[in-house]
Amino acid sequence: IALAARARSAPGFERCATLACPFMRAGELCALSACSRSAERMAKADHLWSALTARTFSSARDLPAPPDLLGGFRRFSRLSRLWNFPNLSPSWIPELDAYSIYLEIKHGDERVTGGLCDVRKEDADAGPYECMALRDFDATGRLRPAALASAWPLVDDFGALLSVSVCVFRKSDQKYLHLLTDAQVVYDADCRDDERVFFDVPTNVRGTTNRASRFDELTSRRANEDDAGAAHDFALYGASRDEDEVLRGFYASRAELRLCDSPIRGGQPSDVVLRRWHESKNWV
Repeated sequence: IALAARARSAPGFERCATLACPFMRAGELCALSACSRSAERMAKADHLWSALTARTFSSARDLPAPPDLLGGFRRFSRLSRLWNFPNLSPSWIPELDAYSIYLEIKHGDERVTGGLCDVRKEDADAGPYECMALRDFDATGRLRPAALASAWPLVDDFGALLSVSVCVFRKSDQKYLHLLTDAQVVYDADCRDDERVFFDVPTNVRGTTNRASRFDELTSRRANEDDAGAAHDFALYGASRDEDEVLRGFYASRAELRLCDSPIRGGQPSDVVLRRWHESKNWV
């Protein structure tokens, strides 16, 4: 039949194929559909795949299906994936250079700076763990005290309305993975004398507005409902404060991104972060 399908004027091909196709298996029908356009039309006929589905999967009569999957190839394919489930566990996890970080910093509803940034592993300044470091993302100097004061001359404390949104960009397929939306400055007494400014989504907000995507270990269980789970937080370096400790801007174009399972554990190692990014089902 395959040889006859390649011959444009093969006598009796249509009648022969019509009689033989109901006895073919899935692989044979797929091979026939690749021979010619006329063979493809016959091999993809809905009645052939409906009958094949009933013969191959006895569960087809019991398992409900959406109206558009009541018969045909898509119904067969769905049941085949169900009962012959492939092992989709990632055996190879991309390195950090497979990703970029998209960063957007706003003051209120107005954009200050942002864009795609290269990311690299570094030892964090604030603890014995690795972090994802971003450098030179503010090439235009929009975060410097003079630039912020010029754009918003009536603002007393820029930390009150400053927010950061972050996502991951995967270079191979141009997809994005959400991390943070409008993370706010954390006013922590332990950080007031530091050059860092931390940004995070409040714990009571994470579960209601999805502003911080969760990256829990698949086998982990939260100790209680107040545990926000694993999420990213963000820090900007080079903070400039006046004599009253009010945030006026940033001199250094350096940022730090980390994944924390809880506030007391600190950041996860980079290999754990990369694995959880890779395993996430939220790429868009």
